[in-house]
Amino acid sequence: MSYAYSTAFNTIILYIIGFCLQKAYIDELRIAEGKREHLQKQKHFLLSFSSELRNLVQHMAGNIQMALLEEITQKVRDYLENSEAGIRLLLSMINNILDTGKIQVGELEINSTPVVFQETLEKMWGVCSYLLKEKNLAGSLRIDKKIPQMLKIDEYRLMQIFLNLIGNAVKYTEKGSVNIILEWRRGIHNEVGVSGRQFESIEKNHHIESEDPYITIGTESRKWNRDEGDDDFGDESTGLLKIKIIDTGCGIEAEKLGTIFERHSQDQTDIKARLSPGLGLYITKQLCNRMGGDINVSSIVDEGTTFVTCLPVEPVKAEKAGRIMTIGSFTELANWWKFRVLVVDDMNFNINILSNYFKKLGLPTTDIAQNGQEAVEKYIQYALEGNRFQIVTMDVEMPKMNGKEAAHKIREFEKKWKLKPCLLIMVSGNCSESEINECLIKDGEIGADYFLKKPATFDDLFNVVSRHFSSIK
Repeated sequence: MSYAYSTAFNTIILYIIGFCLQKAYIDELRIAEGKREHLQKQKHFLLSFSSELRNLVQHMAGNIQMALLEEITQKVRDYLENSEAGIRLLLSMINNILDTGKIQVGELEINSTPVVFQETLEKMWGVCSYLLKEKNLAGSLRIDKKIPQMLKIDEYRLMQIFLNLIGNAVKYTEKGSVNIILEWRRGIHNEVGVSGRQFESIEKNHHIESEDPYITIGTESRKWNRDEGDDDFGDESTGLLKIKIIDTGCGIEAEKLGTIFERHSQDQTDIKARLSPGLGLYITKQLCNRMGGDINVSSIVDEGTTFVTCLPVEPVKAEKAGRIMTIGSFTELANWWKFRVLVVDDMNFNINILSNYFKKLGLPTTDIAQNGQEAVEKYIQYALEGNRFQIVTMDVEMPKMNGKEAAHKIREFEKKWKLKPCLLIMVSGNCSESEINECLIKDGEIGADYFLKKPATFDDLFNVVSRHFSSIK
């Protein structure tokens, strides 16, 4: 009896243990599923919130851009350029807040495209010079002339890094100066990346020789002329862009340098403490790493701080990126070919801004649609009547039929009737990497030519259309 009792008891114990383990496993699955659902909801909220905010910023930035294209006095131009700088700072702050959530859900996107680097610098320096003058600080931008004219980089993210670091430097510098040095070194490859000891080695061994000239820009200049040069970077696929920002501010204590790029606790009640510098530097570190690079800092209390960012970047031959025309030459081309444009967006102010941009390019024949279904119907109707649209800008998030589905139907119609594809530009505030890649896959269902992130500027649109149509001139 004792043996039978012992066997039964052991069986019961094993059953209880098995039941408990099974319940624990099921509970773990439920928790994991709950976390996944929470992350998906958070991701959906961030993307929706980002889209709405960018629509509003597009409205403000677009109207300022249009005003700057008019004949105005220099005083009014200065006011508008200062407002434009403020909007870029606002957008940078919005991006920092949204990106903290994107990091948690694994959606911190990097999307590199060919950019004219001087134009990117002029946008960034316009904001920086505004900040320096507002605080009566001296400052300069020194640019290594060896930097190629065109780089394949995420301009949006580069500006975010730049403005985070400059904003931080200006905030903690009460007197003196904030100076920026941009250097170029050839032969760093993306697959290697730049971090840890490699970063330290680059900083220790690399220096600019005295015969390597700079372009030096002061705070009174927002635009400048650069010699075209030959962009002789040989067969190297990657170079290193080094951004050095030196301030004469209060400095950082040695014991804090090791944690300066960590995300600060969010139980602080001071909104300024929560937004900067902890959040901005945390995001900057994450962005540098995602771009294959890194960032270091050195500082002396009461003397100043130096941030050094190294980013592997691909130089681009100008002819590979497409020759960019002047506005006048593009207008002549547009009139000759009688370009027709279809602007698709569910927001009236976005439609007005893009339509006005096209008018400035000499394309007054612009039609509109406020959802994807209407866009497809108009595109097919005009094509069957022999009045095709050569350019279509398509918002992504719209009622009835979203932009991706509408773009797919347009491309299917073109293939069925063997029509020359229109220039299809997706425009959206939803800037996730997966979204952009889905739209731009060459042989994919959507097959868009370009993706513009809101707020899309006049220069963004002009660069896209002029580059695309330059080959038929």
